[in-house]
Amino acid sequence: MENYAEAEKYFLPGKYNTEKDNIICTNKYLGYIYSRNKKKEYEKITEMYTNALNFDDEDIDCYIELAILNELRKPEESIKMYEKAIGLIRKIDLKNYNFNRTRNLYDIKENFPKILNNYATIRLRLGHLNDLEKILNEAMSIIKKCKSEIKKFKDNEEKKEIFIEEVIY
Repeated sequence: MENYAEAEKYFLPGKYNTEKDNIICTNKYLGYIYSRNKKKEYEKITEMYTNALNFDDEDIDCYIELAILNELRKPEESIKMYEKAIGLIRKIDLKNYNFNRTRNLYDIKENFPKILNNYATIRLRLGHLNDLEKILNEAMSIIKKCKSEIKKFKDNEEKKEIFIEEVIY
């Protein structure tokens, strides 16, 4: 499998404390590997993510992957999966969220605007027009906030560089 190395960087056996976590992660990462294969085995992918959800029905990655998988094949199912993922994401304190300490495939903080956009796009395609503006405004609001944080970070880094140059010379 050509994408095994990419999946492997997320899956660190022994990282998890329980058999349940190992089962969840094994199914999740197998689903991830199957979904990145050139020949998509939709039933197998669905089975892997569903198996993981049977052990943890709040695994955001599984809902996102199932939503992406079904965008063209089963858009109504995709909408349900996006809604479940979005509902779970909204419960997370994104300000204090640390992707490196989770077992997720996706950095939720970074990808939430994309998830909202994909969700809105499918709804638009199916003619579900209510709340589309609200959903897209939420995505834009997150993006603007991130841009602001990046600018603050860059400004602080520039100040540090100026200070370092003054100390050195």
